[in-house]
Amino acid sequence: MFDAYLSELSGFPGIVLAAIGAFYVFAGLVLARQMILDRVLSRAIEMISLEKQSRVETLQQVWMIVSAILIFAAGATLLFMSRLAVWLFAVALLQQVLYLTWAAPRYFDAEDEPDPDGRRQSTNATILFGAMTLAVVAAATNGNLLPLSGSGVPSLLVSGALTLAFAVWMLLRLGMPDRPGVQGLPDEVDDMEDAPVDLAEIDGLRLCAEWYELPVMAFFADGEPRFLTPGQIGLSTALGQDLDTWQSAYNAICEYAESDMVPVWTEEQKAAHFGQAATLAGRIRSEIRAAGHDRIEVSWQGADGTMVFAD
Repeated sequence: MFDAYLSELSGFPGIVLAAIGAFYVFAGLVLARQMILDRVLSRAIEMISLEKQSRVETLQQVWMIVSAILIFAAGATLLFMSRLAVWLFAVALLQQVLYLTWAAPRYFDAEDEPDPDGRRQSTNATILFGAMTLAVVAAATNGNLLPLSGSGVPSLLVSGALTLAFAVWMLLRLGMPDRPGVQGLPDEVDDMEDAPVDLAEIDGLRLCAEWYELPVMAFFADGEPRFLTPGQIGLSTALGQDLDTWQSAYNAICEYAESDMVPVWTEEQKAAHFGQAATLAGRIRSEIRAAGHDRIEVSWQGADGTMVFAD
């Protein structure tokens, strides 16, 4: 079924082309991952500022979604030696050139000046992509890519399926809260979700925001305090997501001052943060009570630093 593909891959041009394709598959994944992280921060800023992102930001996000899909699709079709790669590389290159010469300067940079280093990197990446596009065109001209029919159909179908799966994955992740409160924490945090603690060993839970920490600290009967994920203490998925978003909102407004990260916020943002803390602490207390653990005290840190106990 893949004899034609394996035959092309066995030669030196095929190996080089497949390597280029794999590189741009990876580049599409990296771009998607960055967009997901940016969207998490955008949600956090929206929550703390109580303002939705602007129309320009939304359009830029759509533009980058299309770019990520095109780059991934171009890489996938080249990885599987499909001649469709020629058209996808050409379209992706056109989009990148339009971004640098028209869309960014005329629309996306209207509100904020672009970062010079970032724009330079984007320009260099576009130049490199242009060179790779020429290489793909040359490969197609020399007959190193499979046709869109006959022996090339299996490669076309596999690369198309991969692209579809990537697009669905990216769109779902962009539309869902991505546990924003734990972004940037060590990988072992993910494993912690599968290790629930015995609530009988916990005397109290405290909701408090600290730079890139989990939002809930547990005080164990043996005197050991420890940050825990919502899943470890049996909180609902909805409450866990709201806690993570609240924590991520705090992370988004922190800035480095002397030797520590501290929040830099307006009085309105500060009031919103602690108002949400009171509400979230109350929800934690309600779910803990519903689980039959009335003795566990739930507190939250007030604006003046004192501990307030939830009813």
